[in-house]
This record gives sequence, C-alpha cells and structure tokens, in this order.
Amino acid sequence: MSEAKREGVGALPAPPVGRGTKSPGGSIDKTAVGATGEPFELVVERGKIGELAGAIGARHADHRAAPAVPPPTFLTTMFHWERLAPGANPWHRVGMSEERGMHAEQEYVFHGPPPAEGTRLVCTSRIAEIVEKQGKRGGTLTFAVMVTEVRDETGRLVAEARMTGVETERAPEPSEARRVLTGDRASPSAGETDRSTEPVTGSVTGSTGGA
Repeated sequence: MSEAKREGVGALPAPPVGRGTKSPGGSIDKTAVGATGEPFELVVERGKIGELAGAIGARHADHRAAPAVPPPTFLTTMFHWERLAPGANPWHRVGMSEERGMHAEQEYVFHGPPPAEGTRLVCTSRIAEIVEKQGKRGGTLTFAVMVTEVRDETGRLVAEARMTGVETERAPEPSEARRVLTGDRASPSAGETDRSTEPVTGSVTGSTGGA
C-alpha cells in the first residue's frame, strides 16, 4: 500500500525520517504523543441512524422515533468524515507497521445521553499515549491510543472515542502464524491461559456527569 493511501485523505505530513524516538521494533514513533488533528464535523442524520440500526440488527424503538436516537456505536461513522477532512486524522504520525500492527480495541465513553437526530457535533482527534508491554510470542508489544473528543454546538463534551492499535516487535514464527490462521492452535503450556476463543475486545460506557 502506498504512503498516500495509508495516510488517507487530508492526513498530516509524516515526520522527517531519522527523527523521533522509535519503539523496539523500529516502527512506532513515540514523539507522536500529543499530535492533534484539525476539528471536523459530524451531523447525526436520521437516515444514517436507521441504516446503521438495520445493519447491526438494533430494534429499539428509539432508533426510529422522532427525533431518532442512534445506537452507541453510531460514532464509528466519524471515521468516514475524518478521512475527508484535511488535517483531521493524526494517526499516521504514529507510524505503525502495516505488517505487524492491528486494531486492538474500540471504546466509547458517553458523558450524558447519546446525541439525538439533528445534532451537529465537532470532533477532534489526538494521539493520547504510547506504551509498551512485554509479549510472549511477538516480543515487545507497543500500544498506541487515539482519543477523539466529541462536542456539541455549545462546546459540551458529549462523548470520547478511544481507538487502540498494537504493534508486535517481530512477526510470530511461521508455525505459530499458521496455527492462528487455521484455528489449529497448540494446547496452552502449564500456567498459560488459552485465549483462542476469547472475543475481540470492545466496549461502550457511559456516565451522567458533565464534561
């Protein structure tokens, strides 16, 4: 994939080669922490609420009421608008490897009721943190978190979206990769938990507190 495609439309320029503090795997740039994109707009449209509710099988009457209330995961549609807004997405500054990186978690935190139909939201994304943990098969694991703040027209913080990506220091051994792809995993060793059947992590949380 070309650099232009990886960054997406309107992405910020990549940092100069040879600068920054790289992770052990030599890919992620830790100096990306704090990088912030330009604000972009997300309008909560009635038609899109209905389309998403139908696509995910959400049958709650509020999704088709007037005004309609979207499913919590409706905020995922922000990535479409962020991609189209020049300078809005700072994720490419992280420099995560396409071969050893993956999407690890998506979390939404609401600071009140979800935004209803017709609400005009302003979103701003920033690279919040980059941390390392020791893995078992792929060496050091480097986690990068991008937080997108979602505010209404008054500036009130409505919600936050936390996207976590993880990069392994090295690729798994071919035999291990083959077992993962085929589902033929070896039995866990003594003291090791078999996580082969655990679902991908994701969450939606809420609170009644203000911004």
